[in-house]
Amino acid sequence: MLLSVSKKIKSLFDTICMKTVLGDLKWDKTEISGIFQTIIDLYNVRIKDDEENHLNSYIEVYKIAGDKIIRMSPMDMGDQHYCDESSRWIEQAYRCARRQAMNVDAALDEIIKALKKMK
Repeated sequence: MLLSVSKKIKSLFDTICMKTVLGDLKWDKTEISGIFQTIIDLYNVRIKDDEENHLNSYIEVYKIAGDKIIRMSPMDMGDQHYCDESSRWIEQAYRCARRQAMNVDAALDEIIKALKKMK
């Protein structure tokens, strides 16, 4: 039973990261700076990056009512190889989530447009 839960956790972690990088999830800002969230069915998924040590970054899943279901970090992902891979995955996913939640692409487009208008 524990092994299947571990596989489910890895699968969930990987799928959230992958779907984020592919742009399939819509991320929003939260009330806490540096934490972004998306809603999946009846669950609120949050992502937080630790820029100094990505192994401390995490994804948390809450019921919409607020109860925390699980917290996943690269450190929870098992062997060292998978842990290192997960660390890179979450770093990339966090950057994509942040970029989307902060509407970075639109801001860059506006700045580029404004610069082109300058003489």
